[in-house]
Amino acid sequence: IIWEQDWNKEQLLKKFRHKATCLVELDNGEVALGFSNGAIEIFEMPSGQRKFTQNRVHKGAVIELLSFPDGMVVSSGQDSKIRLWNINSNKINTLFQSEHGTNCLEKLPDGKVVTFLSKVTDFEEDSDYSIRVWDTQTGELEATLEQDYEITFLKTLPNGTIILGTGDDLIFYKNFLDPVYYKYEFENELQNLFLLENGQFVIAFDNHEIQIASESEDNGYS
Repeated sequence: IIWEQDWNKEQLLKKFRHKATCLVELDNGEVALGFSNGAIEIFEMPSGQRKFTQNRVHKGAVIELLSFPDGMVVSSGQDSKIRLWNINSNKINTLFQSEHGTNCLEKLPDGKVVTFLSKVTDFEEDSDYSIRVWDTQTGELEATLEQDYEITFLKTLPNGTIILGTGDDLIFYKNFLDPVYYKYEFENELQNLFLLENGQFVIAFDNHEIQIASESEDNGYS
């Protein structure tokens, strides 16, 4: 379904045989949809005309999609694979596959992509909590940052600062090639973080508490 800007009218674009699981807008205004059968389809907007279908990108559902310049799409799937699809050349490469859980994606301001696990399935001593930074143009792994605990969320502020939530710790990075420049420990477990348009962010905790905060120059958090 597509809604017009006045939010009073809706248009049914397509009915699908398989469940649509995720969506991302491409740089050219088209839309990529991921499906429960592992396929990704490209649609023109606002007509909803199907332009291209790539079957079996993943074994199982497509969980998340990110769009990059020059027709590059990065996908995360139920098969624990991270795949890089060049729409122009129709070439698909597997960046990474984990045996420990579900991969999540985050786009960095410099155009690179970060992958990490959010739902770890193995025993804790065998689990891989690493953050990996990939170059989407070359498909090369640029950096690996090991973590001691499962990652709850990873967000990027407009100024490029990266905020990582793990357990009850909120960790600030300028980039993943530098050491941690600030870590703030809370009394309760972190659940999620939401970015606001004014540069502030909302932190949600497991005790149903929320806090509105911002990055400060002296200690990273206020």
